[in-house]
Amino acid sequence: MSFWLEIFGLRSCLLSGSFCTFSVVYVVYVVHPQSSFVSIF
Repeated sequence: MSFWLEIFGLRSCLLSGSFCTFSVVYVVYVVHPQSSFVSIF
């Protein structure tokens, strides 16, 4: 799930520069703390 969200974030980053910062912040602060730690533990 997080992989596809990251790909979507990178795609939207390439498509629109203004949305880039929002997608990066969303992926780092929202997706990673929830999914990465769950997949690790």
